[in-house]
Amino acid sequence: MTGTLCAAPADRQGLDVRVVRASLAPGFAVLDSPVVPFLLMAMVFWFVVWLPMREERKVRDFQAGLTKDDAVVLGSGIHARIVQVDAETVVVEVADRVRLTVERSAVARRQSAPAAT
Repeated sequence: MTGTLCAAPADRQGLDVRVVRASLAPGFAVLDSPVVPFLLMAMVFWFVVWLPMREERKVRDFQAGLTKDDAVVLGSGIHARIVQVDAETVVVEVADRVRLTVERSAVARRQSAPAAT
């Protein structure tokens, strides 16, 4: 030893610590980059914020596009046919001469075609 202080055992042998670390796990050397935490945060942001917003937009567009005579299913599971569409509400018919006025947001989906028997 020449009397210099060594920071790590790898330095005593004349090797750079990064070289030793990269040689031990060559596939993971990229994880040492300072950009990796930001990329991970961006991915979490994408899955937590953007994907749910996109789903909400699809539902909002569906509810804005409701028209008369659409067969729909309400959020409570009631199957109905739209009789009248207003700005915030929809009048649906659940049976002959039985009409309900519900919010547009109460319409969950379009009714699928009945199965052929």
